[in-house]
Amino acid sequence: MLTELQKEHIARVELETRAEMARVFEEASEVVIVSQDEVGEAPPFAIALQTDHSFWIDCCSTPGAAADRARDLGLRVVPCGGSRNGN
Repeated sequence: MLTELQKEHIARVELETRAEMARVFEEASEVVIVSQDEVGEAPPFAIALQTDHSFWIDCCSTPGAAADRARDLGLRVVPCGGSRNGN
């Protein structure tokens, strides 16, 4: 069952990714914190699926804030073995 915070987050994402986002939350997926520079208007640290760094859950201004946000959303933060951006 999704938490209120997860439901609020899903409501803010693009319509076509909502079902996938809900699945990520329901499975309490493992995520990594990666630096991102692909989207200039987004904060520099992305919460990404551990198995697919191209699927971002959210972006935050610091790695610590991203890790806190991921945990608040019920996700498991795991060490990054290297990202597509080399971090």
